[in-house]
Amino acid sequence: MDRLILLTGNDGSGKDTVAKLLTHRIKDSYITNIKKTCVKLYKDLVGVDWNELNGAEKRIHRPVFSNMCEGIKVTLGKGVFAEKTSDDIAVYPAQDKIFIIPDLRFVEEYEVFLANFKVILVEVRRTKHSLIRDNMKEHTDWYIENTSDKKELEKEVDEFVKKFSF
Repeated sequence: MDRLILLTGNDGSGKDTVAKLLTHRIKDSYITNIKKTCVKLYKDLVGVDWNELNGAEKRIHRPVFSNMCEGIKVTLGKGVFAEKTSDDIAVYPAQDKIFIIPDLRFVEEYEVFLANFKVILVEVRRTKHSLIRDNMKEHTDWYIENTSDKKELEKEVDEFVKKFSF
């Protein structure tokens, strides 16, 4: 059965950095993204590839991108992008793979993944107290503290990998 490492945390907490570190430490691991369906739609409609934007450009486009994605979720349900991502993972050709999803935001998304895969939920945080993830606390399996020191972050990731026997 495929395993998922779901990363949650505040904006700027280091989820993408942790995802990249994990792929270097875990064989047959892949990063995927819940927002990829929305990213494709945004590119088709607006002509801008969200994944190629830098920080300043993302801040300019974020309101439109977020509103479009939120509108889709209001219409089709908060789990719609997780359902699409689950479908994509299910047809991936490799066996016994590990997917890393660095952008889990909602309990509804977590529940979609939990129903289909073996899931480990990790909160990446810059401070001891999360501001927006309280709804995920009861589901969290592990915490990675990101103090902005790369060596310390690598140690945190290594502890996680060792604990869960990847």
